[in-house]
Amino acid sequence: MEQLHGNSSLNTPYKAFYICPMHPEIRREQPGNCPKCGMALERVADTSSDVDVEYVCPMHPEVIRNAPGSCPKCGMALKPREISGKLENHELIDMSRRLWVSAVLSIPVFMMAMAHDLMLNSLPVS
Repeated sequence: MEQLHGNSSLNTPYKAFYICPMHPEIRREQPGNCPKCGMALERVADTSSDVDVEYVCPMHPEVIRNAPGSCPKCGMALKPREISGKLENHELIDMSRRLWVSAVLSIPVFMMAMAHDLMLNSLPVS
């Protein structure tokens, strides 16, 4: 396992780290965004344990391999299949927060745009 250096003591092996799918040289100890392209970093677990890992194409789930590589149909990199769903999905949490903030901030814009249609006093009386 590669040794990562961070704020903790040096030469400490980590069981998981995060890499950018587009820039594999970007490695971080914590989830976040890639400094080069802004994509969410993906978790890479230590595969030295006795857990069986299958690699699946994100676009073609029928393509399953025992080792990492590329999909024979589209050429995309195969992703390891998650065994447990107990890990927090930081990208989902971030996108959900963005959705709710933008929904709240769009309400005043909607009300200003619809103010003319919502005013009943401005209708002409026949």
